[in-house]
Parts: sequence; structure tokens; C-alpha cells
Amino acid sequence: MNDHLTKTEYIKMHTKIAKAIRSDLKEKALGRLVEQDWKHDSKSKGYMEKKELFNSIFELGDVWTPDIDVFQ
Repeated sequence: MNDHLTKTEYIKMHTKIAKAIRSDLKEKALGRLVEQDWKHDSKSKGYMEKKELFNSIFELGDVWTPDIDVFQ
């Protein structure tokens, strides 16, 4: 959408990443977390711009990755 990410696109992408990182979460809990992340990441605007998307992906990795050691 003209350099904007829609909620539908965000939910699809974020859900796939979250499932890979947290395969232990049930669908309902995962859905709630993704919805909360959307509200926070989009600042409730209804879309996200490139910078917001970058920050969102960085935060997702930062929160769910314990460290950067490849051997852990």
C-alpha cells in the first residue's frame, strides 16, 4: 500500500515469525500477542511505515532472542 504495511500483511508476517520463535504458544495466545504488537508497532494508525516496520522486527528479535551466540 504505497510504502505502507497494512494490518493484514503485518499479521501474516508477524504470526509466521512468532510461530518460528515460540512454537509452544497456542493459536489464541499467539493471536492476542500479535494484535497487541500491532497496536504498539503501528501506534494505532492502521498502517506502518518502513521505519516502524524496521523497529518492529528489531524489537521482535531483541525480545525473543536470548543472545547472539550461534552455539547456544
